[in-house]
Amino acid sequence: LAHSRFTPGPKETILAALQQTWAEYKESAIEGNAPSDSGSSDVVMVIDDAPPKVAPKGLVDAFGEGFGDMSEALAKIQQELEESCHPAASTLGELIVLIPLCTLGSSWPSPSMAWTQAEEWQSTRAPLIAVDISLPAITRASSRRLAELWVPKPNSEVDLGPRHRLVSLVCYMWSFGHYVTFCRRQQHPGQCLLFNDLPGLTSGAPREMSWQEVPEAC
Repeated sequence: LAHSRFTPGPKETILAALQQTWAEYKESAIEGNAPSDSGSSDVVMVIDDAPPKVAPKGLVDAFGEGFGDMSEALAKIQQELEESCHPAASTLGELIVLIPLCTLGSSWPSPSMAWTQAEEWQSTRAPLIAVDISLPAITRASSRRLAELWVPKPNSEVDLGPRHRLVSLVCYMWSFGHYVTFCRRQQHPGQCLLFNDLPGLTSGAPREMSWQEVPEAC
């Protein structure tokens, strides 16, 4: 869905905003002479402690202020993809499955619980599985416990079911009402990059860390 290959339609405002924002991040990265983690010029990201050079206004206008949480945002993206007239976009929308998980008694929402849900929904063949985790009350200890359950285990080839791997872990900062993401490195899968478009909220946090360090960061 790169800009050179796909032009969003008039009603595909979210896809257009995402496309433009990603292009601006790429341009910002090139200006900073940042290397691409993937070794390709198609995707370049910069994550540092400097003030962000990419304004979120385009995404805010597309999603609408106070649109909800990450699962609602993903649902809106998926809807636009599925309804797109472009075959690549509509196909991508069909490849995404969103699985909601919540606590059941003393059970914690775990990868095995998510996979069981995927099996019941007959969605295990979906290439992209997003898991929406809900807890009745969030504390620093519970956030840490959840991260321990979901971060990739050392030397493990899979993280969900027999073949799915964790790509990113999105965390919510309750005190600021803000989301940050731990993104898996492609060349070094045991490491992740902390992406935060408001870096001042996580001042002092390392740009890169091992997955085993993530629970403490939460």
